[in-house]
Amino acid sequence: LNLKRPGKPVSTVDSASAAARDGAEPRRFTLADIPGLAPVSGWARLAVIGALALFLALALEQLLWIIAYPLALVFTAVVIAQGLAPVVQGMTRYLPRPVAVIALYLALLVGVAGSVWLLLPALVVQGQVLADNLPGLEVTLRAPVARISPVGIDQISTLAGNYLTELTTIVVQLPVMLISVLTNLALIFFLSLYWLIAQPSLRGWLLGLAPDPQRDVLRTVLDEVGETVGGYVRGVLLSALSIGVLTYIGLRAIGMPSPLVLAVFAGFGELIPILGPFLSAVPALAVALASGAVNPLVVLAFYVALQQVESNILVPLIMRGQARIPPLLSLVGFLIGAAAGGLVGALIAIPLFGALRVIAVRMLVPAERHLVGVTRAEADAVHREEVDREAADSAEPAEPRGALPSG
Repeated sequence: LNLKRPGKPVSTVDSASAAARDGAEPRRFTLADIPGLAPVSGWARLAVIGALALFLALALEQLLWIIAYPLALVFTAVVIAQGLAPVVQGMTRYLPRPVAVIALYLALLVGVAGSVWLLLPALVVQGQVLADNLPGLEVTLRAPVARISPVGIDQISTLAGNYLTELTTIVVQLPVMLISVLTNLALIFFLSLYWLIAQPSLRGWLLGLAPDPQRDVLRTVLDEVGETVGGYVRGVLLSALSIGVLTYIGLRAIGMPSPLVLAVFAGFGELIPILGPFLSAVPALAVALASGAVNPLVVLAFYVALQQVESNILVPLIMRGQARIPPLLSLVGFLIGAAAGGLVGALIAIPLFGALRVIAVRMLVPAERHLVGVTRAEADAVHREEVDREAADSAEPAEPRGALPSG
């Protein structure tokens, strides 16, 4: 005799208990078991699920926006630490790891402080000379701009004055900005130091989370991610230092004013992939036009020769031996990072994209091949066949437009 009231839903616990007594599989919990959702239609239930999903997505977006800046600081520290990891590894042959890390960071602090103490006075003096040449640049460019541009030089000067006014506002806020920058640099400094000290234990803990069949794959991924991220840092710093020194020597040899300031511009230009060397030539050409000390064509020829030296000598010797990030991926990462977080985001995005590339190549692509039943040998054969076909097509002479294919 059923004593339950008609229409009253049986609870999930009762149905599970009854199924257990009968030996059947317990019924799974569904959204229909939630009071208030059982009588509604399927469309209403779908609307509730969509609203919950939208709410969770918006909450996740807000959370990511809040933690994006701290995560950027942490990732910057990790990138710097990975760049110094080979040096620490070599020092651990003679010193305990904490002592080696602290000694390396103290040496870096002394080196940076000494460089600033030696170069800062000359940078200030040459920067003042550069600022004194700006009025001459306006006079020099007035006639060419009037011929080729619909915007007059006076309008450009007014626009530049507006930017100078905004720059004055920034200078007023400079103490607060300086404190913020120094605080962030200190955080990055100590985070990277602690990362280098704790790296072996963190690596062992992470490998311990993986099962035995996947442990070797995870170890390979960690090694290649560390080499890619650290190699990018070492390659960029070595390339920037080399270009800065070569620029200073070349500009001083041809008699350019303010060679040290322009060399610093060229060194920082190496942080921007592909476009940086071309952008660093713009200040030098402007100084040549304003001062009249050197023919601008000579300066342009020097920067073209410098770019050839970088592309054919420095990049093969430094970047390709350190980083494994394709140039196109670097440029895409730079643009996406600049749109998301400005210059800092652009510089962080390049090694991040390099690390994601390693994860995709070593983990995601093999998993996808396994799902579709394609072996590594088959994929490599298809790749070689497509490359050979492209090479053969480019080697064949093009047939006249409109002609029938031969044979």
